[in-house]
Amino acid sequence: MSNKINTSIQYQLSNIILYQEIIGNWLVFKPILEEGPESIKRYLVEKWNEIRKKVKDNPEVIINDIDKEVTIKDFDARLIDTEDGTHIFVFTFPDYDFNDSTSKYTALALTKGIPRYFTLEYSTNLAKKEDCFVVGEIAIEKSSLQHRNYGTIEKADLSTFVICIADLLKNNK
Repeated sequence: MSNKINTSIQYQLSNIILYQEIIGNWLVFKPILEEGPESIKRYLVEKWNEIRKKVKDNPEVIINDIDKEVTIKDFDARLIDTEDGTHIFVFTFPDYDFNDSTSKYTALALTKGIPRYFTLEYSTNLAKKEDCFVVGEIAIEKSSLQHRNYGTIEKADLSTFVICIADLLKNNK
């Protein structure tokens, strides 16, 4: 049995690196957000290539999408405001062929206090044996990183994801 870590560049970027950059390196990341969508998309491509370079020759890691070439056209970034005026930055990642909790969308909600980071992750419903999408949140609780799972959503599109986030923020979950 192999002890190799099975992951992807997209998982590393959408579920780990981007969160760390936003929360842990806000003073560097905020100006990128302020520059607008093109700046954010260039940043995502740069990070993708940095991750690829870092893990490419690591014999302990299997990277599912190591050969995937991405361009600025593979990403999207936009600012959406909720009814109560909360700014939500939504990041769209390339289409993906696996279901290893990689995110299709992530969102940064600029809530009072600490910003909140949401994900729409590829997954599999084991009971139904079909692919699905799960809304999650990466948060710091009791000094440790936690992943909250809010369940599946019916449509894995941007507007449904944003509505779900707005509802979660409204209900203060």
